[in-house]
Amino acid sequence: MATTETAPNPRVEHVTTEEWRGWYRGVRWIIKAWNPGWETPAVSCADGLIWNYYIWVYRDQVPAERWPAYWLEPEPPDEFGSVYYPLWESFLYALNWARDCNYYRKHGGLDGLPESVEVGCDYNHTWDEGHIYSFDWLMADVRATIDDLRDWEPGLLWHCSYSGRFCAFEDGFLRRDGDFQSYAGVWNWWQWRERHKAEEREED
Repeated sequence: MATTETAPNPRVEHVTTEEWRGWYRGVRWIIKAWNPGWETPAVSCADGLIWNYYIWVYRDQVPAERWPAYWLEPEPPDEFGSVYYPLWESFLYALNWARDCNYYRKHGGLDGLPESVEVGCDYNHTWDEGHIYSFDWLMADVRATIDDLRDWEPGLLWHCSYSGRFCAFEDGFLRRDGDFQSYAGVWNWWQWRERHKAEEREED
C-alpha cells in the first residue's frame, strides 16, 4: 500500500477555458482562450493564454459532390495508433487563416449523427511571443477566414438563425451583424408568436 512518503505526486494541469461561438455569413465559428496550466514561459502569448479559432462546416450545407474535399481520408495510423489527416493537401489549409491551419476534426458519421468538420488554428507560436490578443482581434480573423471560404465555395448554404436549417442565399436575407435569416424561418417564427399571443389572451 502506497504511503505519502512513497506515492508519486500526480501531474495536475488546471485548464481553464473561455469560449465564444456564433454564426457569421451562415457559417459556425468558435473562439477559445485557454490557460493550459503550464508555466508562463511555455506559452507564447504575453497574457499566458492560448487563443484559437475554428470554423465548423456541416455536410448538409455543402454541395454533395464537394463533401469529399471536406471529409478527408486519413493517413495510416502511426506506431502509437494516432490518426492524421493530410490537411496541408486540402483547400481548407489554403484558406485565409491568421496562422497556419493546424487543427482538423471530424464530427458525426456514427449512429445516424450528421457529418461535420471542425477546422482551425492557434496563436501559440514564436511570432506570437509578447502579444496580447482579444476576442475582437480573433473575430476579425474569423470573418476573414469565412469570407474566403465563401469565395472558395459559392454553393455553400446558409444557416438560418430562426429555423436552424441550411438554405440558399436567395431564400433569405443577411442582417448587418452577419446573421442570416430565411424567409420561411421568419414566417414560422411570426406564426408561432401570434399563436402564443392568442393563447395568452385566452388564458386572460
